[in-house]
Amino acid sequence: MTYRKHPTYNRHLINVFLGGLLFFLLFALATGYTDQKWMDWLGIILGIIFIFGFGIYAFWVTKHIRCPECSSICEYHSGNFPGGDWKAICKKCDIVWELDRLFKSFEK
Repeated sequence: MTYRKHPTYNRHLINVFLGGLLFFLLFALATGYTDQKWMDWLGIILGIIFIFGFGIYAFWVTKHIRCPECSSICEYHSGNFPGGDWKAICKKCDIVWELDRLFKSFEK
């Protein structure tokens, strides 16, 4: 097996987080400047839907990592390797992808 760093893992997670934050802020701003009750409830409901939607999508992204070489879904492992790093194993290409954790320097 060969070991390589996954090229787009962190960038994709950051995009998902920023997208969820953007939708939340847009609906907070849209509902904060009106005096209509239905608009407030619409903003609350849509905000909850988007927060849960992006949360579920972010969880799915972390567990279903695609191999950059062959585009098949890799087998995900968290902390099962020396050093406790996250890895994704592609059985088709026989490659172990090293996944950099976000904010790894703050975990010490």
